[in-house]
Amino acid sequence: MVTINGTGFDQNTTCGIFVKLGIVEFKPDKITNESMTFIAPRSNFPGTATVSVSLNGQQFTQQPAVSDLPKEHTYDYYDPPYTSNFYPSRGPTSGGNLQKHQGFGY
Repeated sequence: MVTINGTGFDQNTTCGIFVKLGIVEFKPDKITNESMTFIAPRSNFPGTATVSVSLNGQQFTQQPAVSDLPKEHTYDYYDPPYTSNFYPSRGPTSGGNLQKHQGFGY
């Protein structure tokens, strides 16, 4: 769940509020005058994406190159973690035991 904070999102003149993360365009789930909330869409390409907003469904806020933006104006996509080994492989049925996982992307 991601929230974009600002002002003026929910005005009488808005007609098509969209968000872009890089090149992926979608409608936010919840919009108030001060925020927009959405579940970030999946991406097959990990990395940093710019965040752009449109209040009319056509023109988006202009963003400079990702490298020139402060971190709070970008969104990071990560590869899903991969577990190659874990232990112990079993424990008490009541739970409560710790497991250690080996792999990458944690």
